[in-house]
Amino acid sequence: MKIVCLGGGPAGLYLSILLKKANPDWNITVVERNRPTDTFGWGIVFSDKTMDGFKSVDEETHNEIIRAFRHWDDIDVFFKGNKITSGGMAFVGLPASSSCRSSSSARRGWV
Repeated sequence: MKIVCLGGGPAGLYLSILLKKANPDWNITVVERNRPTDTFGWGIVFSDKTMDGFKSVDEETHNEIIRAFRHWDDIDVFFKGNKITSGGMAFVGLPASSSCRSSSSARRGWV
């Protein structure tokens, strides 16, 4: 099977990782128009629930994300000099400037 994935963003890279893990003999190519050092927006943010889903299907990539991303639970809102903290919404995030976003695919020889 030959698959060409248009776009090397988080969804395209992760789809390619999962497809290759499930079907090692498939030829999967990721096409990205931007350079690996180009950045757009803030980066990548995943909820803890999403991370649980990643772990259930791909523990290797899940562990790479946990090592590279920053984790937080509380969100602080500042309004008119007051700080309001809301907890219970755990997330992990990675800035757009990080090279980790494509490192997993690069190690697997896809980029």
